[in-house]
Amino acid sequence: MEAPQELDRARAALPPPSPWLDLAAGGVAGAAGIAAGAPLDTVRVRQMSATGGGGGGARGGRGGVPPQKQGLGAALRALAAREGGAALFKGAAYPLSTAALQQAVVFAAERAAFRWLCPPDGGAAPSSAASSAAPDDGRRGVWPSFLAGCFAGAVQTPITSAVELLKIRQQLNGAPIGSRGHLPAAEVLRRVVVGEGALRGLSRGAGLTLLRDAPSYGVYFAAYALARDAADGACAKLAAAAAAEEGGGAVAGAPAWWLPLCPPPGGALVQLGAGGLAGVVAWASIIPVDVVKSRVQASPAVRIDDPRLRTAPATRAPGVGWAAVVRQAWREEGFSAFFRGAGATLSRAFLVNGVIFYVFEGCVALAAGGGGA
Repeated sequence: MEAPQELDRARAALPPPSPWLDLAAGGVAGAAGIAAGAPLDTVRVRQMSATGGGGGGARGGRGGVPPQKQGLGAALRALAAREGGAALFKGAAYPLSTAALQQAVVFAAERAAFRWLCPPDGGAAPSSAASSAAPDDGRRGVWPSFLAGCFAGAVQTPITSAVELLKIRQQLNGAPIGSRGHLPAAEVLRRVVVGEGALRGLSRGAGLTLLRDAPSYGVYFAAYALARDAADGACAKLAAAAAAEEGGGAVAGAPAWWLPLCPPPGGALVQLGAGGLAGVVAWASIIPVDVVKSRVQASPAVRIDDPRLRTAPATRAPGVGWAAVVRQAWREEGFSAFFRGAGATLSRAFLVNGVIFYVFEGCVALAAGGGGA
């Protein structure tokens, strides 16, 4: 009884939603998440895109084991040993340079969509799907969270698709950074624009990106809302029980040190755990689509014979489409091909999304404190 009231009072003390706060907090959170997950992202892209004995610029690790056959730890060690530690962050320049824009668009679009679906004066719970920066109560229905997330995923697709294409191309370049064969970020962009055309080249795989991101962001925000509300309620009850207990070092089997990490609403453990869980659930639902998308974007939109990529190459032919990618993957590896790199993908999803929500809500709380809260 007392715990829900305490939770509501804490939520009501937070600042009202602001599009500018959404944009700023989303940008900072996006950059933090990308930096945290860059090594795992490089490994997952190589595992998903490798064919046969380990294509895609990854010729195999120690002992000639191809990347798709290696465990996560072994793949990280082999990549660092073969190409240097900096190779773990290959391709990170593109998402880092656009992280602020992409994540800001996601959070701002999701929250705007949710406010439209459930306006505060309409009697629905007027909260953010992602943040504790809610006017009254952070709890809300699953379907509004899902629909608002789908809208946010669709809106950010043009940014994500182009950035991921460039990132994948650079990640699959197996030459050590600084060597003659290494392609810097600017050179990868130049080759795509000059060789394949700016619009055609950078939009390759955009339809698959939309198919992946629209539903997965819906699952993402809905799962976060559910997990966070459940954890907040448990934390509030635990805190109320701790306050009622006299001098106990543990409450309901929980160590005393755990309580400061989980003050309602949305303590550190809640944000990290709920955000990580939401990321894992969302990515698990679309791994096959992501595998196909990554393979499509790894291949050029046109096949060009001229290695210098002049404006008039000797031969141009259409690139490989998604249907051909699916047929080849099924023919060579069967069902397992569509879950290549799942371990790295889900590990990265927990880490990145836990960090993103923790930093996002931390920025919101910091803004509240700066406002005199």
